[in-house]
Order: sequence, then structure tokens, then C-alpha cells
Amino acid sequence: MYIVGYVINAIAKCLDAMGSIFHFLSRLLTELLPAVLAPARLNALTRTRYDKWHFNTEARVALGVGLLSWESELLDHYNIRSGRMLVLGAGCGRETIALARRGLAVIGVEINDNAIHAASRMARQTGVQARFHRADFLRLPYKTASFDYLLLSSIMYSAIPGRSLRQVWLWNMLRVLSPGGLAILSFEARHHPRSRLGRLRIRITQTLAGLPGANPAYQPGDNCEQRGHFIHTFEDEGEIRTEFTGAGAGIRAVDWKRGFAVLVAPPVPGTGLQEPVPTFQAESS
Repeated sequence: MYIVGYVINAIAKCLDAMGSIFHFLSRLLTELLPAVLAPARLNALTRTRYDKWHFNTEARVALGVGLLSWESELLDHYNIRSGRMLVLGAGCGRETIALARRGLAVIGVEINDNAIHAASRMARQTGVQARFHRADFLRLPYKTASFDYLLLSSIMYSAIPGRSLRQVWLWNMLRVLSPGGLAILSFEARHHPRSRLGRLRIRITQTLAGLPGANPAYQPGDNCEQRGHFIHTFEDEGEIRTEFTGAGAGIRAVDWKRGFAVLVAPPVPGTGLQEPVPTFQAESS
């Protein structure tokens, strides 16, 4: 039986090694997807991945989490205690319910039906006057100047493939804010140099993106390593600042270390800006 046990152990180790190799190859191949798939197809992959998430588990913990420390810090700094707030990617209502408790008139936008039902149920159970709308955050169904504030605390901004699409989204986001209204959004930032393998992947994907029929919107930092979920990781603070200003957004703050920005909507011709908003001192990176 010693020999049988030895053989079984050897086979198990071989299979484990093969599994690691296949996992590595699978991850490597999915990281190449942004170079060959059009932005619309990348959006579809992300949506498929998102629809499979389990929101029942999130619903059980959402109320206990409340606002994150940086979210509360910003709200206090800018004295955001009343007014109309739009929360994008509301999920199970963590931010929306907490903001409604704070005194704001809040609408949470979410595309997943299960999440909307869970969030609405939680709001009713806690007696909070928060509303939830089913809508795609890439196509906001609201009129110009409908809100004073906007919050996108997840990294969904980085989930929009291509700089031009992100800038179009930014323009539409700023449109639904009143002049001088604030938008708080998170993004994925690179904090460590790429490995040798990472630099090799960039060279390969750049070559693929230059082929006929590939994705001309590809940028270094694009990846689908989370099993088909597209994410753009910004290379440095200058990249994201240029992207914001190119879309017409005023920048109040960019906290590169913690991965969030505070933007201000430009004035509508003939209306002028609202009262000046103090600048938040972001942490240095």
C-alpha cells in the first residue's frame, strides 16, 4: 500500500501543478481581451459578470457597513448634509440609505433587479426615505441639473472601456448636476511598478491592438483579469487629471493614494456658478 499511496500523492501533485499552469494561462489570455474586443463587447462581458454576483449576501451586511471613512470625510469637508444626491451603482443600498439618514434626498441607480429589490426592502425596514431606480449608469435617464451631488464610490468609472467613452460618460454625468454641483467618484490606480511579465503583456496587447479589426481604443492599463470583468488601471495622476479636464470637468481634488476624485460641474451659460466650494486637501501619494 506504500507504493499505492506514493503514486496517488505523485498524481495529486502533478494535477495540482497542471491546475496552476492552466490557471496562469487562463488569466494571461483574459488579460489580452481588451486588445481584441470592441468596447461594446467589453461592456457586455462586464455586465454578464456583474449579473452573476450574489447580492443577498451583500444585503445582509450593507446596513452594518454604512459610509466608508473617506466618504464621510468628504461629506463633512464639503458640508453635504442636504440637497439632491444621485448614487450610481447603488448595489444593496449601503451608500444610499446612509446618505438618506444624513438628510439628503437620495436616488440610488442600479441595473441589477435583485439588488434593487434588496435595497428597497432594507430602506422600508429601516424607515428611510430613499428611492431606487433601475437604469444603466452609462445612460442616465435624468434631465439637466436634476441633482446637486453625485456619488460613484465603487470603481465603476474604471470599468468603462476606452478614454473617449469615459469622457462621454463624464460629460453626461456633469449634465445631470446643477451648475457647481459636486461629483465624487472612485477609480483604480496603479501604485506599484509592473513586473517583467506585466511589461511583456503590455507589449503583446499593444501589438494585438494594432492589428486590423482589433480594439483601437486599447490603452496600457486595460485588463480583464477578473474573469472577464474589464478594468482600466490609471498609470499616474496626470493621466486621470487630463481625462477629467478633457471632458469639461473642474477638479476639486484627486486623492491618488486612496483612489477617488471630487469634480465640479461647469456653469451653464447665463446661469453662473453656485457659491464657491472649498478645496479638499487630498493625501499625498
